[in-house]
Amino acid sequence: MAYSKLKQHLTMKKHIVIASFIICALTACKNNSKSKSESTTSETLENRFEGKGYTFDYPKDWNITDDEPIDEGVHFVSVEKNGFDSSGLFTLVVFEYLVELDDVIKVNMEELQNNSFVETLTFESIVDSQFGNLDARSIGFKLSTMGIKHKGTIYAFEAKNQSFVIIRQGALEDTTKNAEGFDTIENSFSIK
Repeated sequence: MAYSKLKQHLTMKKHIVIASFIICALTACKNNSKSKSESTTSETLENRFEGKGYTFDYPKDWNITDDEPIDEGVHFVSVEKNGFDSSGLFTLVVFEYLVELDDVIKVNMEELQNNSFVETLTFESIVDSQFGNLDARSIGFKLSTMGIKHKGTIYAFEAKNQSFVIIRQGALEDTTKNAEGFDTIENSFSIK
């Protein structure tokens, strides 16, 4: 898919991601309702999310705050750490087809650059990396919004003829509090 067409195709997703980011940054909303794809695993006291061709676990103190198709063959999921003063945000976009990984990372970078709520923003370089046990491309970033410094990573990878884009971010002051949740999601992420 050409870069400009991919950028146009992802515009709706970007607005949802940015809206989720802003909501998280401004209010750190708490949503206790369960998604239809969500279940509780009693042995681990974690929740499990089952998507089309993938699953992941997340801690009890995190919630699915969005779970919806955003276009034909494109699905969006967001998971946030509970609490008014929490900042952990994990977003996932699944394409039921392959996209160019670096291009989709660049589209996310541009959306962050164009967000009027972002006061400062710096990016590292796009590099080969891992998300759990999956080979990925990724880029780290730092930003501040309303005077609060945040750190995050954008991952993109392919598996079983699908493409996955993940953004994980949180306030620098919450790095330790968010680490367990992010690690649980990443280490349990599985392609079916």
